[in-house]
Amino acid sequence: MFITVKSDAAAMKTAILLIAHGAHESEGNDSAEKNGARLKEMTGMEVYQGYLHLDPTIDAAAGKMLADGVERIIAIPLFVFPGFLPDNSVRKELGLAPGTAKGVFQKDGKSAEIVFTGTFADHPLIENVLVDVCKEYNANPDDTSVMLIFHGSRNAAGSELVDQCVGYLAKRGYEAMASYNEFQSPTVEEATDCLIKKGKNVLAIPVFVSPGGHTTSDIPPKLGVDGSRTRDLGGGKKLNYAKEIGMHNGIADILKARIDELKL
Repeated sequence: MFITVKSDAAAMKTAILLIAHGAHESEGNDSAEKNGARLKEMTGMEVYQGYLHLDPTIDAAAGKMLADGVERIIAIPLFVFPGFLPDNSVRKELGLAPGTAKGVFQKDGKSAEIVFTGTFADHPLIENVLVDVCKEYNANPDDTSVMLIFHGSRNAAGSELVDQCVGYLAKRGYEAMASYNEFQSPTVEEATDCLIKKGKNVLAIPVFVSPGGHTTSDIPPKLGVDGSRTRDLGGGKKLNYAKEIGMHNGIADILKARIDELKL
């Protein structure tokens, strides 16, 4: 089903293009598919998925939308924060300039208006998602410290947004800190050691979009968790390694809010 949205000219067939990085490790357990299904339920719009490094590619997905008669594409970059990939690479795949908020995608003699939304972890509603994850693991501020694990970047891009996420938990009373899988410090190992010394349980939340090599292969040994994503810390304490944040049901609420902010 398509949604017709009134424009200055006429009603336009509008659908959603959910764009993700893509990782072979996440096939069958993919955030774009999970959130796409929820968005379709929430908005009544058709939702297509396109990937930077998997099929269907962004170009192929957008082309399919044109073939299906879509006249306006709501492009949602399913990325944690703004940065080079969502702001440059994704738009380049669609023939648009970096940082473009609106544009036109053309292929095979057809065209559609494109309107971009923002990413998800820089939205205020991410606070609700983080708190919900803590509740899922029965982690309260009195007995559990929380570590947010980010990818990390060579130029420390997005550090203020990382601090903002940590701040959401701190204001709820949690002893919280950020860590990075690569390029930045504190490392996952450093943050793990630091929080274990606090004498509480530890909840480690990977702020990643979908399961992939980093979250399934790199990070678990750094945390020292077993196949059940837990680690016995002794003295009745344990470390839990949560699922990737992009797989949480609340992410679709943020994506829906991003669409609503467009005021189409």
